[in-house]
Amino acid sequence: NISINDVTYGCLMDACVKNDQVDMAVGLLRRMHEDKIPVNTVLMTTLIKGFSRQGRYSEAMQVFDTMKTNPRSKPNLITFNCILDSCVRAGQLPKAISLFDEMFLTIKPDLITFSTIIKGCCRAGNMKLGNKYLDKMLELNLKPDEAIFNLLMDACLANNSCDLALEIFGRMKELSVKPSAKT
Repeated sequence: NISINDVTYGCLMDACVKNDQVDMAVGLLRRMHEDKIPVNTVLMTTLIKGFSRQGRYSEAMQVFDTMKTNPRSKPNLITFNCILDSCVRAGQLPKAISLFDEMFLTIKPDLITFSTIIKGCCRAGNMKLGNKYLDKMLELNLKPDEAIFNLLMDACLANNSCDLALEIFGRMKELSVKPSAKT
């Protein structure tokens, strides 16, 4: 007489994702539907994270789009951070920016959100846009960490933008963000 509920399924799905067994997690989700156990935001976000880690961008987007139509699984901050990561990993910066803007209407971004979108800008070679997101972060009174500054400076140097790298380093010092050995 053991009752399996959404928490049980959530633990199983999380274990599948952590062990790179996303298809097994999808099977568990199907079983939940068969057992008439409602899905929730945490379960769906776990799937997005799994698809993202495997480079399965379009499947992550399908899950995300499904979430937006189900009142029981509305995307939250963690969901948006996971889908932004999926976009960045897939080189889909325009989609990441669009989702960031959508998120910004209802959910306040955090350090992870900004770190992810700035990483996407840097990977696309658009350090100026990354710097604008740094400005937006500061407007929201979020203090960037050393990792964000390193992302921007590394991208600048990789694209021969030494002046911009020095400018960003100056901002880092102004904000009293302590450089590391990597910086």
